[in-house]
Amino acid sequence: MTKFFFFCTIFYYRRYLLNIHFRDHKSFFDKLYNNGVDPIYILITYAISTPFAYLGPSDAQPTTGGYSFQTADGKWYQIDDSKEAANAQERQIQSNIVTEIAQRYGSHPAVMGFVIGNEQNNAVTRANCEFWKWIDSMATRVKQAAPTKLTATTIVDDDFLTVNSAMQCSPLTHMDVWGINAYRGTATQGFDELFNKFSTLTQQALLITEFGCPSSTRDEANNFVMMPENSKLQADYLQVHWEDIVAHNTICSGGYAFSWVDEWWKLGDTTFQNQDDARNYAFPGTYADEESYGIVAVNVDCDKINDWATRTDAVLPRAVYFVLGKLFGAWTDVPSQAYLPISYPRCNGKWVGTPGAPNAVTPVHPQGPVASIPLSGPSQTPSVIATPIDGTGNQNVNSASGIVCSFAVIAISLIALAF
Repeated sequence: MTKFFFFCTIFYYRRYLLNIHFRDHKSFFDKLYNNGVDPIYILITYAISTPFAYLGPSDAQPTTGGYSFQTADGKWYQIDDSKEAANAQERQIQSNIVTEIAQRYGSHPAVMGFVIGNEQNNAVTRANCEFWKWIDSMATRVKQAAPTKLTATTIVDDDFLTVNSAMQCSPLTHMDVWGINAYRGTATQGFDELFNKFSTLTQQALLITEFGCPSSTRDEANNFVMMPENSKLQADYLQVHWEDIVAHNTICSGGYAFSWVDEWWKLGDTTFQNQDDARNYAFPGTYADEESYGIVAVNVDCDKINDWATRTDAVLPRAVYFVLGKLFGAWTDVPSQAYLPISYPRCNGKWVGTPGAPNAVTPVHPQGPVASIPLSGPSQTPSVIATPIDGTGNQNVNSASGIVCSFAVIAISLIALAF
C-alpha cells in the first residue's frame, strides 16, 4: 500500500547557514503541515562540500604517509597530511551545522528527515572510506538530535559504483535512505535495471531523488522549441518512469519528478532561458536542455528581469502537470487543456510558442490541483508565485537557498521509519 505526498526540499549551503539564526523557516513548515490536514512533508538538505585534499593519482600504492585508497580505474590516492588539519576543522564545522539544523527542525511534524550532501560522488570521493565514515558520523549526530526522522544522502547515478564502494567501506548504519538522481532509461523502458541492481547491494531504503527530462527540442531551423502538444512526450516519459517506481515499490519508496519549474539559473545567466545543445538521445527531445525540465514553465515579465528580489513570476503548466495530477488523483481524466500549446517570452528576444498569444486558464479541481499548491498567495490560485511563504525572497524556486518542489510517492514501510 502507498500514500501520496507532494514534497518540498529546503537546500542549505554553508554560506547560507552562516546566517541561519536570521533565516528561520518554521512559519513556512507550519503552513506546509497545515495542522495535519493534507500535510506536505519535507526533506531538509544540507549540501556539503568535500573537505579532503589528495596526493595522486599514482600507479602504485603509497608506502609512507597517511591513508590511501584505490579508485575504480586502478589509480591510487592518498590523504594529503599537510592539509588535513584544516580540512578536519572544516568537516567539524559542517558536522556542527548539520546537527544544528536537526536540533532546530527535528521536532517539526512536517519534517520527514534530513539529507546530508547532494551529488558528491565523483570518481575519487566514492572510493574514499574516510568520506563515508564522515557521512555516517553526521547521520549519527542527526539521529541523536532527531531520532524519529530519516537520514539520507543523495548521489548521481553512476550505475551503483558509489553504493558498492560505500558499502564496502562502511555499513552506514545510521543512514536510512539512499537518494539517487537518475536520468536513465527511455519512455518505454523506465529505469531499466536500476531497482534490481540496487537490491543486490544493500537493504537500505531507496528514493529516486531526481528523474525527468527536458520539455524542449529543436525545429527544422535548429531553433529552441517545446515538443508538440504542450510537450506531451515529456509527460509520457515521466509517466512511464513513475509507473516503474510504483511497480518496484518493494525496493524503491518513491521519487521526485524533476523539476517543478524551469531553472533559468542553471547555465549561469538568470536573465533569460538558455538552451544547451548537448545531445541526450535517451530523452524524447534528444537535447539536454538544463533550463527546461519544468513541470511548469515560468512566465516572466522581462521588463522586470533584474528585479528578482521584488517581482513575482507566474507559471504555466505543461502536459506533464496534468498527467501527473491524474496519476495522483487530482483529476479523473486529463483535462483537454493539457495538450494546448503555451506561450511565454524567454527574455532574450525570443518566445516559446506564438509571441503574445494568450494562455488558457488552468482548471481547478474541486479537491485542489495537486501541483498548484502556492508558495505564496491564495490557496486556489492557478498561477503559483515563486516566493517562499516566510518571505526570504528567492525568485528562483529551485535556487540554492530556495525551495525545490517535486512529486513523490512513499511506501508505508518508509513512513514507518519516520513517524
